[in-house]
Amino acid sequence: MFNSCTYIGGGRFYFRTGQRFKKRTIKHHRLIFIAQGSGSFSFPDISMPVKAGDFYLLAPGPREAHYNKVKAVSYEYIEFDSVIGVRH
Repeated sequence: MFNSCTYIGGGRFYFRTGQRFKKRTIKHHRLIFIAQGSGSFSFPDISMPVKAGDFYLLAPGPREAHYNKVKAVSYEYIEFDSVIGVRH
């Protein structure tokens, strides 16, 4: 069995207070660190709160983001593709 990851990109985002992003489909995995602020990520079947100081690993798929109306949000992320396979 082998695993392969390909780095796609990364960066830091800063959002003003109270921003809300419509549903969009993310094509790659993302490792996210919330540096400040809070809010929630909404997936088709669940809504997940996010807060400063936490790491999140998000799989590809549709989601929305809603951020706190009181404190701005900043986060850093790494985006990558992951292929998991079995070698015979």
